[in-house]
Amino acid sequence: MPRTSDDKLELLCERCGYCVEGLPAGARCPECARPVADSLPHARPGSPWQIDPSAASWFATNWATLSRPAATMRTARIDSRSSRRLLIINCFAAAAPYGVLAGLFTLMGILRTEVLLWDDETHLANFALGALYVYLALFGVWAAHWIPLLVLLLLIAVALRAIGRLRGWRVTLPVAITITAHASAAAFLLPFLFVTGMTLCFLTAIVLGEVGLFLGSFVEMLGFTVVAALPTLCVLVVFFRTGLRECRYANPSRPYDSPP
Repeated sequence: MPRTSDDKLELLCERCGYCVEGLPAGARCPECARPVADSLPHARPGSPWQIDPSAASWFATNWATLSRPAATMRTARIDSRSSRRLLIINCFAAAAPYGVLAGLFTLMGILRTEVLLWDDETHLANFALGALYVYLALFGVWAAHWIPLLVLLLLIAVALRAIGRLRGWRVTLPVAITITAHASAAAFLLPFLFVTGMTLCFLTAIVLGEVGLFLGSFVEMLGFTVVAALPTLCVLVVFFRTGLRECRYANPSRPYDSPP
């Protein structure tokens, strides 16, 4: 029968959203002919991270998401607890290179000073002060990137729920968190995509003989920055759109379901 309620646990066909509650596993969806067995919660075994959280499974999950986003989203288990941990860790890891680079540049600046830390009579105090500078640069820049990134992804999760309500999909909070957590693997691509966009803009300016615009006023540079961010935005849209397509009617595990 068609879906007539907002029950977050009723069994839906994951392709079309038709209610297949009560139908045998060997049956097919009356609306789209998808096998009911493919829409059972057990058909979503979970990503490697969800199955066994570890450093290896974290890498495997992110690699699978980047290389096969649709397949990864299709098998991801609707589980907000493990997904929240994955989201936080990905934000930490994606922001780490910025902090490391800031720490290295600070260290290089200290070492290039006229008086080396260990040549001064108060070398221990200077060394401690230099180490503090490096520490503050590393973790300050790190935090300045991972916190906004986490907030941005959480806002995207809220937007996914809003899109689901507008389109009549069952995008609950656990579903939105699961999509966002796995799609956050795209954050590792953002620096490369942005640099690529900036390079293309600069080369375009050279070809057109308008390099002055690229290095001109703040408004002009802001315009180039926005254009350079387009590849990044397109990649993010692709990952989140794929997650919505594969999880818009995803069925979460239910306590009364019998194991396969």
